[in-house]
Amino acid sequence: MLPHAIGGQVDAQKLNDNFSYLDEKTNFTDNIKQFNDISQLSTSTTESITSTNRHYPTLLNTPTYDGSGEVVHPDVIYIENGFGSEKWRYWMAMTPMPNRDERFENPSVIASHDGITWEVPTGLVNPIVPAPVDIDDHNSDTDMVFYDNQLWLYYRETKRSATPREQRIKMTKSSDGVNWSTPTVAILDASGRSDALLSPSVIHKNGLFHMWVVDGYNNLVKATSANGTNFSNFETCTTIGMPSGRGYWHIDVTANEYRLEMLLNSTSATSGVDGRLQYAYSLDDGLTWHTDAPFIERIYDFEQGRHYRGSIRAVKDNPNLYEIWYSSLSDENRYRVAYLNAVRIENKLYPITPSDLKWISFYALSVPSVNAGTMSTQKLVVGGEDATSRLKRSRFVNASLQSGWNNNPDMTTRYYKEGDHVHLMGRVVNGTSTDGTLIFTLEVDYRPIQDMIFRQRHADVYIQTDGTVTIYSYSGTYVAFDGIVFRTE
Repeated sequence: MLPHAIGGQVDAQKLNDNFSYLDEKTNFTDNIKQFNDISQLSTSTTESITSTNRHYPTLLNTPTYDGSGEVVHPDVIYIENGFGSEKWRYWMAMTPMPNRDERFENPSVIASHDGITWEVPTGLVNPIVPAPVDIDDHNSDTDMVFYDNQLWLYYRETKRSATPREQRIKMTKSSDGVNWSTPTVAILDASGRSDALLSPSVIHKNGLFHMWVVDGYNNLVKATSANGTNFSNFETCTTIGMPSGRGYWHIDVTANEYRLEMLLNSTSATSGVDGRLQYAYSLDDGLTWHTDAPFIERIYDFEQGRHYRGSIRAVKDNPNLYEIWYSSLSDENRYRVAYLNAVRIENKLYPITPSDLKWISFYALSVPSVNAGTMSTQKLVVGGEDATSRLKRSRFVNASLQSGWNNNPDMTTRYYKEGDHVHLMGRVVNGTSTDGTLIFTLEVDYRPIQDMIFRQRHADVYIQTDGTVTIYSYSGTYVAFDGIVFRTE
């Protein structure tokens, strides 16, 4: 058993980076603006990687009303000046789905100051929309818009109890993120089809609400509304570049400077069993979409089942840099949400590492090569400046292992600090494995700002503010610390 509930703690999983970092005095916010003009990029210095579809996600803790933390359909919006009682900048609409039980799939809202650590806003009781009365009906597919200083949350209601079956897109809104209006029907389909009105995605642009829905396998439809509640002018969209045999499943549409952009979840079957994530863009207000092959692979345990609905945000001061949140199904049949960063080069999206973000701050960036079929990256340098000399290695601290634990050969347990974030790595074997066993203690400057629990391979790792690192629920032959990241201030 864990010493206390996971709710409110940070649960992170990352692949180790190259353990280099840049000067903490760098003004990241100012320097990142220099990456605005993609036309300034020139290539130099090739470095090898193992895959052009590598990605380095952070597995998020998403508090849910049922306590499972299992979430699908995340939709994240960013409000520059903040919103709500604590001026949260990031707001997420989502639906819990513990054990894939659709009866819990009811619209819920959480908020964050950084897009990674999420909490239920003070005073809010989730779900904001209860489960339908009839047990055969269920909710799903959330999407959120910030307009007129209000949050507008759209979702899909399936009414199997109706004859014929109905699919409804409903809307509820809030002026404080806590109190929500009675939902109203925005679109109704009474055709009896189970695949009608999937995954609504809404933006407000040029005085109109624009909604896209997946209306049948691989059929994308757009509608508009003046008031956000009555949609009409339905038009079928055209898609260019969809890989053969794949089609739309779930979508998230956002407006960037000169284009509309979409994070789409595609599938080769109507059930979404092999969901993958693709980037798409439109230059004609969302009637024609251009896409390409999926930009990440299903590498980690938490995404082995499928990639599912995600959300994308272009960083305002740097429209070629993106934040992405996506849900996925694990090999243990659990849905979770992960966060990653990506960059757009010549209309393609590429995942980047935490160290890549540091390169951007020094006018340079490591991204996969835009040359099809290659297995290398190119360091793209703004203005021709080579930042290699500015990169330096942090100090590693080897963990002093306790309770009979030893390092796995060639996988020494150690940690280092990058800015105000501490990164752990390594693997230990053959020690005492009872709940609460001390593995090692972090040095004073490397301790978290609050007690944290990390769900790792074969054990839960509990790290306290006093620096103690203990384990619970051990169930294997080793404990891995790879991917544990937390803040110290």
